[in-house]
Amino acid sequence: MLSKNLAERVLEAAMSTGGGFAEIFAEHTLNNSLMMVNGVLEKAVSGTVYGCGLRLISGRNAVYAFGSDMTEAGLMKLARAVAGAVAQGAGIRPAAFADTVVADSHRVVKLPSGVNKADIADLLRTAHEASSACGEYITQTANSYRDTVQNVLIANSEGLWASDRRVYTRVTVQSVASDAGIKQTGNIGRGAMSGFELMDGVDMADFGRASAETAMTMLRADFAPSGEMPVVIDNGFGGVLFHEACGHSLEGTLVSKGASVMCGKMGERVASDVVTAVDDGTIPGAWGSLNIDDEG
Repeated sequence: MLSKNLAERVLEAAMSTGGGFAEIFAEHTLNNSLMMVNGVLEKAVSGTVYGCGLRLISGRNAVYAFGSDMTEAGLMKLARAVAGAVAQGAGIRPAAFADTVVADSHRVVKLPSGVNKADIADLLRTAHEASSACGEYITQTANSYRDTVQNVLIANSEGLWASDRRVYTRVTVQSVASDAGIKQTGNIGRGAMSGFELMDGVDMADFGRASAETAMTMLRADFAPSGEMPVVIDNGFGGVLFHEACGHSLEGTLVSKGASVMCGKMGERVASDVVTAVDDGTIPGAWGSLNIDDEG
């Protein structure tokens, strides 16, 4: 996406007025999505994301600029923009680039580009038909599919030069049950850092029935009783709850600025003994996994 010589000059210009670290993140990404409502294909959208982001870290502060102009003039403009936000005097010269071999632990079997969109639409329609067959209370279905192929180049002032390809596939099935003016929704889906082989393990008819049964169960359910009760948090969505309740307070940018309740607690126990949280970006095929870090 850009040469080493140009990347070196961009990083040098970005750090010309100060800063201890700079990083280029360039990408060329292809996105595809299909949306079906009540068995009718409503949207089939494809798009490309192309451009470059430039991050400069100076002490506890970070500056970030991005653009879609990948010419030398466009990239140098980004460099001047981030350099202008830092004025500490002479800058540090970036280290020479060394090729980094990224071990790809997320092998793709079926690239989405080789899949017929009509076949994807048939899968979504299969889920719709299975949901609709669950009874008269199912009044709407909304099923979707999307895939992403992201090619990235990462170059930083410490000499890192690495490329990566990230392929993601996700399918979501939704059913709406209605009765006497009350509506309830059932959702089921699956996503992974994977090619279209993800769909080999998905039974869309089962997904359709499961989402419909959830919606109808919710439709018939009583209001939940109030009061203090024990709560069991399962894997999966439990990670989202943990992220919102605790994850943000663990972010290094907040801790470094003294804006977190976790400040000054290094080495202290801050949670119950029964809580175990692991942030692992190397799990093969996981939606949030990466072959290489790209966040500075």
